[in-house]
This record gives sequence, C-alpha cells and structure tokens, in this order.
Amino acid sequence: MNRLPLLLLLLACLFLIAGSASATPIIYLNQSSFESVASIQYVQNFTELTPVNTDLPITLSFPSFSATAIDTLGGTSGLGLDAVQPRNTTSTWLGTWANRAMIEFDFGVGVKAVGGEFFLTDSGGGTLDSLPNLPPETYLTLTTNDGTSVTILTAGSDPASDFVGFVATDALITSLTVSVPVADAPENFAGITVSDLETDPVPEPTTLLLLGSGLLGLGKVFRKRGY
Repeated sequence: MNRLPLLLLLLACLFLIAGSASATPIIYLNQSSFESVASIQYVQNFTELTPVNTDLPITLSFPSFSATAIDTLGGTSGLGLDAVQPRNTTSTWLGTWANRAMIEFDFGVGVKAVGGEFFLTDSGGGTLDSLPNLPPETYLTLTTNDGTSVTILTAGSDPASDFVGFVATDALITSLTVSVPVADAPENFAGITVSDLETDPVPEPTTLLLLGSGLLGLGKVFRKRGY
C-alpha cells in the first residue's frame, strides 16, 4: 500500500494546527536579541501618518494589524489616535492626545512575534524622561489565541531603552494593549505613543489551505507515477 499521500496529508494537518498548544510568550527587552530570534517580516514606523488634531479616528488599520483607542473611563469625547511628532526630531509616532486613552493592537488571526518602542509623552509631544513616581499600573498586556495573558511594566521614559518584544512559542499573539490609568498617571502625562512596531505574521488561512491542497495534489502525482 502506498502511504506517501497519507504522510503528506499528515504533514499538512500538522502545519495547520501548529500554534494550538499553550505556552507563555518569551519577553525581550533588547531589540537586537529580539530580532535575532523573531523572523520579522513587517515594520510599521507610522511615517505615513499626518497629524490631524481634530476628528481623530478611533481605529486605524495597517497591513499587519489594527490599532484602536479605548477610553479607560468609558467615554468617547475627544478620543482618538493621531500622528505624534516628537520635539526636535523628524520622526512620527502613533499616539493618543487623551491621557485617559489606552491603545489596543489587534493582530487578527495572530502573529508569532511583536515588538516596539512604547513611550509616555507630555502635551508638547516630548517624552517624559524622568518618571520617579511612574505607577505600577502602567502596563503592556499581551494576549494569545490560547487564552494566555501576560502583563508587564514598561518604563515609558527613555527612547533608547524602551523596546519590548514578545515571541510566541506555541500559541499566536492576537492582541497587545498599552495603558496608563489616569488616576495614577505621572505629572505632565498627556498620552501614550508607539514607535516602530515590528511583527512576524503567520500565513492567512487561505494560504494554509492552498498549501494543504498543494501537498495533496503532489501526493496524487506521486501515486500515479508509482512512487
């Protein structure tokens, strides 16, 4: 009996269900170490964004993810996402101008890795360089498709060292939330900003199905030729 088609089918099934096991993502605080492990395929530096100042969008869509501003107090007035241009630089970051807002990144079916630089900014667009009373409620919260949730404290003050990266081991990363509760926010805090978000997307379900179909077709060819 020719078992090659069955072996190819088994290989396709294993590929399709990869990422279903439960495991806690690995956290990296060094960008070089993160990039040496993660196969980064997409970097969003937000340079195409233009400050609008009024009628800010609540949600922005990008090729690898969407970003949504969420009010920690439950309101919507004055809420939204905007391009933030830091003082004395030509960079553009994604940020909020409402200090009660948090940013939630949705990665759809999931990504294998995500990393970026996360800052707190003042009303003039400058980073808060010294935050001795930074509250422990300043969070990066990551969720995976197996229900695992990981929350870590981020300093949010030094652009040279505020990189945080997550690499999934078996599950896929589906969302990342950046938040600072207003009640405990540091002095002069105006909003959250994100720079250079890097992701390692997984193939879309249609791509996986095409791969499976291709493997099955290859098995039929081998069978006809008597392999």
